[in-house]
Formats: sequence, structure tokens, C-alpha cells
Amino acid sequence: MNYSKYGTAKKQKEIKSTEKKVASMGGISLVRIFIVAIVAIAIMGCTAAWGAFRAIVDKAPDISTINVVPTGYSTTVYDSEGNELNRLSGAGANRIYKKLDEIPKQLQNAFIAIEDERFYEHGGIDIRGIFRAGIKGAIGLLSGKKVQGASTITQQLLKNQVFEGGNEATPVQAIERKLQEQALAIKLEHAFSKDEILEYYLNTINLGQNTLGVQTAAQRYFNKDVSELTLSECAVIAGITKSPVYNNPINYPENNAGRRGAILNNMLEQGMITKEEYDEASADDVYARIQAVNNEFIASGKYIYSYYVDKTINQVVEDLMEKKGYTATQAYNLVNSGGLSIYTNQDMAIQKICDEAVANEDFYKNVPEKWQLTYALSVQKEDESITNYSEGHIKNMFNLEDMLFAEQEDALPYIEEFKSAVVGSSDKIIGENYSFTIEPQVSVCVMDQKTGEVKAIVGGRGDKTGNLTLNRATDTVRQPGSLFKVLSTYLPAIDTAGYTLAHVEDDSPYRYPNSDKFVENWWGKEYRGLSTARQGIYQSMNIVTLKILEKVGLSTSFDYLYKLGFTTLVDDDVNMAVGLGGLTNGVTNVETTAAFGAIANNGVYVSPSFYSKVLDHDGNVILENEPIKKQVMKESTSFLLKSAMGDVLKKPDATAPGARLANRDMDQAAKTGSSTYYNDVWISGFTPYYTCTVWAGFDSNKDQSRFSMYHQPIWKSIMDQIHEGKETAKFDVPDTITKATICTKCGKLAVEGLCSEAEGGSCVAEEYFAVGTVPTAKCDCHVKIRICKDSKLPASEFCPEDRVKEKVYLIKEESITQNNEKGEAVTIEYKTRDTKNILPKKYEDRVCNIHRSADDDGPQVVYYEGGEEENDTDEE
Repeated sequence: MNYSKYGTAKKQKEIKSTEKKVASMGGISLVRIFIVAIVAIAIMGCTAAWGAFRAIVDKAPDISTINVVPTGYSTTVYDSEGNELNRLSGAGANRIYKKLDEIPKQLQNAFIAIEDERFYEHGGIDIRGIFRAGIKGAIGLLSGKKVQGASTITQQLLKNQVFEGGNEATPVQAIERKLQEQALAIKLEHAFSKDEILEYYLNTINLGQNTLGVQTAAQRYFNKDVSELTLSECAVIAGITKSPVYNNPINYPENNAGRRGAILNNMLEQGMITKEEYDEASADDVYARIQAVNNEFIASGKYIYSYYVDKTINQVVEDLMEKKGYTATQAYNLVNSGGLSIYTNQDMAIQKICDEAVANEDFYKNVPEKWQLTYALSVQKEDESITNYSEGHIKNMFNLEDMLFAEQEDALPYIEEFKSAVVGSSDKIIGENYSFTIEPQVSVCVMDQKTGEVKAIVGGRGDKTGNLTLNRATDTVRQPGSLFKVLSTYLPAIDTAGYTLAHVEDDSPYRYPNSDKFVENWWGKEYRGLSTARQGIYQSMNIVTLKILEKVGLSTSFDYLYKLGFTTLVDDDVNMAVGLGGLTNGVTNVETTAAFGAIANNGVYVSPSFYSKVLDHDGNVILENEPIKKQVMKESTSFLLKSAMGDVLKKPDATAPGARLANRDMDQAAKTGSSTYYNDVWISGFTPYYTCTVWAGFDSNKDQSRFSMYHQPIWKSIMDQIHEGKETAKFDVPDTITKATICTKCGKLAVEGLCSEAEGGSCVAEEYFAVGTVPTAKCDCHVKIRICKDSKLPASEFCPEDRVKEKVYLIKEESITQNNEKGEAVTIEYKTRDTKNILPKKYEDRVCNIHRSADDDGPQVVYYEGGEEENDTDEE
């Protein structure tokens, strides 16, 4: 640079020149403009950012409208003694609420130590945590990863309760939710205390294994109340929060152990625990205990509802709809997520007896057991269409009679060959499942007939593998067969039609009215002749029953069936087959038990009930089960039916003498039943204490005629055991009952020395009657005749007394006239057990021709006893 005098002067001149001045001022102005622009842009950017922030925050819910208090709670089901049976948990409802003072301080601190160490210091958001997480968030946004970090317990509560867990599809959406969450967190801290926020948080947090909140987690992992948790166990539960799946201490104990260690370290560093407490907790082999508890939980089957709980759920839902006006959806949501307490009528001692009896293989040793295959296959074809297959396709492909197999392994070759045939090389199997059901099946129902309380049910044999599955005790309808005779015929006949147990019908050839089809008895083609209604019941006589039903009328019969609570009957059932239990659909075990319970309960029907009361989450009674009670028959009718059904278990020629209870002094009664080919076999019976019904059969309706009695020992075993220790009790005898001695061949009063001496055995019996129905006429179906031992004909006055004996014959015409299908009257002659005891035709008009007067020297003819044909012959 030139620092001479000339050079300096030149420089000054340049500076003072106008051109240079303008250039210098322009430069300065540009700088100023640039700075102003930068500032303006910054202000505009901040304004825009603030506007965007406000727009995002303004979209957040109003603090006055949000609810951070947990709303979904598991429902608890209890047995009749108040012991917990199951917990019902819908989505987001498996929680049991606990107040903060019921939650150990160490568990509270464990969550704070790992999730929000400055929880009691900040105002809803942690500024230091936000700055620390900012860089991570920016990196995550640029890389497309989920934004994490800096969430306080207050924010996590909002995320869970207001923002549905925070599972946004994009990082931008996550940032928007985070900003709204932070804004609401500040407001929430002004609305609730720190302890309230922590209490809500500890009751909402997802802790794996479908548990929400610390109480259900404590029970699921340690089988104890949250108040009983140790420090080590507290750290395990708090360690689940970051990832309920991968920090699950059952499935991923090593992951949880890492979190647990970090929590204990934090608690030590933050002064929450001492070094001694830290060392003790660190040394605890907590995961061995967790695995042991989990094994017990799986073995207990508590995650699978029992058949009884299944039915209880359905009955509560039905009552909520009927009595409280809920929709089906509302009712199911309340039951599964409303935190209800449902008190059932289940007696676990009786339930155990029933379960063990049905599972006892000794009862099936003469039964050819089978395995029923259920199969499902879904195949995606090359064109992406999906074809579904079932066991029916296997049956058709191999032309099998059924899908029953002696062993489960026997079905596997069929499955593999079927798949080879239907799955192409380019096809993809997207789903396959098969299972086996043991056959034959059994259902049981035990009910207290006085209260209607169902004490126990068994919905099937074998392991129950799902909830709300097929319940053979309450949902399956089966043909009742002869079990229905008492309910459809004898009850209405005695109660309203003037019949008595002494009423007599002839067991003889009989067509269904206006039909060419003959009715057969279950034992075969033999006819037993004149029989009382009592015999019709305890010998389960088809023909006698239908003859009575025809006279009583179907309308009267169905009036009683509806009164007895049957809901599965249809219009097509109104025909004579109902007398033998032939129905379109069938009946359920539980409704059948209630119907017979009405007989046991002196004629009072009580609807079956599975629960006593339901409390809401706050302990208020919302349902009280008040069963329907109604007198459906006279008390005298009830007693008469009990008496006749008692003979089912007592008489050697009855249908179930082997099922008689061990305590023979205990009054007891029963009725057996079987459908065509013994596809269904039943026994329903009662004592003064309980009514019990057992059904057995194949789900697929198979012939059981070769092994049709295995259900009776099951019934006897159950009834014997549930009555152990109970006082011997008798059925009530109403004052409307009286007794009379009758002739069982005509139903009239027996004649001394006549009916008791009848050919074929005495026909005298003592019978119960409702007062006012005792017959007044004496027997007119027997006749006593003096017979000459030599001629075998009626004795004459000349027969020596020592050659005369008395015989009592039955007076009976063995022929019947009925209309056939064309309406034509057809007369049929027949023979029965009575035939050999019937007075021969014109017998009384004859007289001994061996012993005669001295003046008569005619031929001496000898006659022989035998049948009617021999006695009709005058000469040998």
C-alpha cells in the first residue's frame, strides 16, 4: 500500500467522491436488508411454527371431556360359597382396580425409577428429558423410525387412556400426538393430584399376558395380591412396561431380567432402597417362581371357562336384555368388561362328583369308544382364490360311513391322502386344524328342585378346550324317548282327565290312530295284556301309554309340556309320537331336569337358575335372580307320579332296578328313556333333596342297542355320593291322598278270595289315589268256577268234593277294532300274557260228564286242561 503524501491524498479523494459514496451506502443497505429479511423470515417461521403448534394442540381433546380413570374391568365369577371360579375379560378389561394405598410403595417407586424419576418434581412434562430425547427424535424422524422418549407417567397415562396407546402409522403423526400429549399433561396436572395420576397409571398399564394394571399382573405372575409383592417381584412387573411382549417374564425371562436389574440400580442410585435390599432382590431366583405359577395356572384351566360358567354368562346376558333393556352387544360388553361380580349357584363338591363320575372309565368298559374327527383345511389356489374343506369332504372322498375312529392315529392317513389329492403343487395351505372328540358323549344336570338352583352340570366328556363351546347339558337338543311318557301322558291324564294309577289298558296290538302302522313295545312283539297305568310307567309300556294319550288328547298334553318349561317344541310335534318322546328337534337336559323337578317339588315348577345375583363394579346389585315358580299340577298328582316312578328303581321287572340308591330307605324315584335304536339313553330321577338327569349318546346319533345301560351306573354313582351324610328323607304325603286295594286287571276294588286267587297269580295290589277318585265298583273281570279234577270241566252236583277244585279265570275278549289309514274299521284278534288265564268260551255252559247220576250210564269221557281250543273239544 502507498503511504506517501501523494498516495494518501489520492485515497482521500477517492473516498470523498460521489461514486464511491453511493457504492458504499448501497453495500450497507444490502446488509441491512439481508439482516431484516433474516429477522423477518425468522419471525415468520416462528409465527408459522407457533401457528402449526397451536393448530396441532387445538386439535387435542378438551381436558374437560377426557377421562383418564380406568373404565374396563374384569368380571369375577364365584361359586355358591363365594370362592372365585373365573375372571371374564373382554378386550382392555382384564384389570382389578386397586387404590394407591393398597399398592406397595416399592412398586410405585420401581415404576417411577425406570419411567419418570422426576415425577413428583415436574408439572406434567420433563423439560430435561425432552431436550435429551430431542436429538434422538430428530434422528428418528429423518430415518423414518418411531419417535420415542421423554414421556412422563402423566403423558403415558394420557397415551393409554386418550390416544389409544399411541400406535401411529407415521413419525409425523407420532410428533403431533406427542405435542398434544404434552399440552394435555400440563393441564391434567392441574386437574388431578400426583397420587391420583399415579394410581390411575398403575391400574391401566399393560403388563403382558392380557393383564392390565398391577393387581392382575401380581395374580397372573405370582398368584398373590399386589400388596404381598417383594421388592424383586415389584422390579419384575415394572420391567414389563417398555415392551409387554418381549419383556414378558414368562416367555422372555432374560429380557425382563435386564430391565429388572436396571430398575434395581436406578432405585439404589435414587435412594429408594438400601444396598442390603438391593443385594437381596438381585439374588432372588424370581423367574423359577414365575414359571411354577404359570404351570399351575395352565394346569388349573382357569383360562378355560367351565360348562357351568358358560351357561351362567348366557343366562346373565339374557336377563340383562330381558329385565334391563340392554342390547345383546351392550349386555356382553358389560359382562366381559364391566367389573361385575357374578355369584353362581354352583356347588363345587357336587360338581367334582359329577365330573369324576363322567370321566370314570370303569363306566365305559363295555362300551366301544370312538374318536370323532373334526377337520378344517383352507387352501389358497394359484389365482389367489381360497377353498375351504371340512371332515365332510374326507368322508365323501373315501365313502366313509362316519368320521368315527377306534384310535386317533387311524384318521391321520385319511387326512394326509386327502391333502395330497386336493392341494396342488402351486397351492398354499393357509390354515389347517383337526381335533378329536371322545364318543359316546354324556351330559349331566343336578338341580335343587325346591329353589331351582342348578348345582352342577357336565356338558360333555373329555377336556374342554375353549370358551362358550358346545354344551350338551344346556344347548344340545336330543330325543327324550320314553323319558317323556310321564310328562306328556301320565301327568295330564292323572291331573285333569280323571285317570288314576289303577287305570287299566290292554297291552295288545294297536295302530297309531288312522294309520296302518302298528306300535311296538321296546322289548319286542310280546303283549303283556291288561296293565295298570302304574305298570305303564315303571315298565315303560309304549302301547299302554299311547292308548291313554289318545284319550287324554294332544292339546291337553302340550298344555302341560309348555307349563313345564320346554322351549324347544314346535308345531309339528303335536302328534301321537310325543307320547313316546318322538320330537322334531328334541329337548335339553337342563329343561328336562326342571320338568321332573316339578314332580319332585310337589307339583311346583321352578325355572332353573345358574346365578343368584350380579353386582356392578361399585358393589350395587343390578340383577337378582328370582326364578319363576308356579304350581303346574296338583300336589296329589305329584305324589302319585313319585310313587309310580319309585317302582322304576324298586320293581325287579322295571327298567332301572340296578340304579336304586345305596340308601334304600331314602325315598327316590326315576324314569328311564331311550330313543330309536337307543341313539339316546336317559335317566332322570330325584329324592327329596335333588333332581338329576343323565343323557348319553353319540353326537352323530349312533345305534347303542348293544350297550344301552352304561348311563344308569353314572346316575347312581352321582346320586349316591351327593346324598352321603344327608338324613334319610321321605316324600311329602299330602292329605289329599288315600289308599285302596284294587284288582290290577280291571282297576276296580279287589274282591277278597277272588282277585288274589286268579290264574297266573294274584291281581291284588294296594294303590294310592287322590281323594275322590277311589273306584266304588268291585272287580267284575274275574270269575271263580268249581272245576272237576277228572273232567277238567265245571263240576256238577255229582262230582265228589275231594275231586273238585276252584279256579279264578279272567273275563276278557282279546280282539280290537281300529280304523286303518283309509278310515276302515279293522278288527284284530290277538294273544297276550293273559290268554292262558282267560275263561274259555262257553266254558260256564258245560258240566262234568264223568260224574253223573246213577241212571246215566253213558260213556265216560275224560277232558284235559290246556288252552281254549282243547276245552272246546267234546271228545279227546
